Amino acid sequence: MTNLFDGARDFASKYGKTIFIVGFVLSVADWILKAINFTYFDFGDFLLDLLKAAPEALVKILILRLIIEIAAKIGAPKTDTPAA
Repeated sequence: MTNLFDGARDFASKYGKTIFIVGFVLSVADWILKAINFTYFDFGDFLLDLLKAAPEALVKILILRLIIEIAAKIGAPKTDTPAA
């Protein structure tokens, strides 16, 4: 995680997409596994649990994306000339 926020390196711009994909897959897997009740399986309850947990999963994914974007902007190459 320290490489992600190191302003002297462009680690986040190189590997940000990979970090986001891994985080996205893990968040979706966590979302689905939280909705499964292992003592008994009822498809209706499963869908309701998925819908109840959807906002939390989306917020986690958006926060991860925000952190990666901030880290990429911090480590981006600096330009001295203003954009014309």
